[in-house]
Amino acid sequence: MANVKPVFQDTTTGWSKQFSDSDTALLGGIDRSAAGSLSIGTTNSTAISIGKTGITTTVEGDLTVQGTQTYVGGTTFQGNTTFGDAATDTVEFVARMATSTHLLPIADSSSNLGSDSLRFLGGFIDKVTTEEIEDTVGTLVIDSINASAPSTITIENSDATYTTEVSILGDLDVSETLDITGATNCKGGLLVDTGGTLDVDVISDFSANVDISGTAILTVAATATFNGDTNIGSDSADDVIVNASLASDIIPKTDGTYDLGNTTFRFAEIWCDDLTVTSGITATQANRVENDYVAATGGIADRDVVYKNATNNEVGKAQANSATTSKVVGIAMEAISAASSGAIASKGVITSVGSGWTAGAPIYLSTSVAGGTQTTFPTGSGNIVLPLGFAKNATDLDYQLQTPTILS
Repeated sequence: MANVKPVFQDTTTGWSKQFSDSDTALLGGIDRSAAGSLSIGTTNSTAISIGKTGITTTVEGDLTVQGTQTYVGGTTFQGNTTFGDAATDTVEFVARMATSTHLLPIADSSSNLGSDSLRFLGGFIDKVTTEEIEDTVGTLVIDSINASAPSTITIENSDATYTTEVSILGDLDVSETLDITGATNCKGGLLVDTGGTLDVDVISDFSANVDISGTAILTVAATATFNGDTNIGSDSADDVIVNASLASDIIPKTDGTYDLGNTTFRFAEIWCDDLTVTSGITATQANRVENDYVAATGGIADRDVVYKNATNNEVGKAQANSATTSKVVGIAMEAISAASSGAIASKGVITSVGSGWTAGAPIYLSTSVAGGTQTTFPTGSGNIVLPLGFAKNATDLDYQLQTPTILS
């Protein structure tokens, strides 16, 4: 070893040696406890070996090694340790971390694994626990995830966006926002907890249980297919809103077992081309008849009494002040603008026609208000007495049109 000829002494065995230029190995223990530094090796190509199998070599103080280092066997670094003095240096770990050892930062939230420009290719981790997930825009963008059961992916206190295909074999728990813009295959359970939001923008497969809890929101922007049993709502306080149009039949699982509505909560109206009933009808106003008419100039308000004018299929607001406008054909079941068609009821119980009525009292066509009704018997020469029916209750009319009478 050129230019360096120190004497090494083993204080345990009493062995000592003057190191010469031709020596390439120093066998035995080395005890270098005196102050100062020790340099071994130069820029020549001769390798230097220090130590011997079964013998412990101890360096107290600073040790600086320049060039490539190879450590064979057990190695313990005590004190501060720096690997490399430039970003161009590389560190290769072939060995595995021993059982129950951990890779920990010197202080909480002070160090990173990778950087914004240099990321690890993949992470194979049984469980990830984090207090916050974020990037420069406050959203975590994950290109792909393959989490094997029984692992659980949990998104808490942050937003996450999956931009390409995601395969999740374990469970997926979401308590904040999870936005899936790539195809997702989730074979484990999916839980969207209270306050969480799940947005699915493309066709995705959730094969196990899907639990949308509390105030959580599930938004599916593309086609949604629910295979297997599907439960909507946990009790009658939950709401189901359908804005889309049905493109299929609604068929019960068992014949003659399930109802549409009940005795307390009824559907307002059913519109169908044909109605087939095999075991009878129970209804309070099953005899109501409706037909479509076109509204005259000025239009018609909902629940107006209407008469047939001289134009084909056209009706206007009826009034009992002339024989012409008292030719009543029914009551409008909806607001109808001029020249548009709408439903006119000509028979049956019609709800929400009046207010403050006395049950059983006769109801007449109004002599003063076009399209209106009145509870008092009409008077005045030339006016028409036209009973429309009887008050079923304070607001509903049992519509039974009678023969009109002209007052003289």
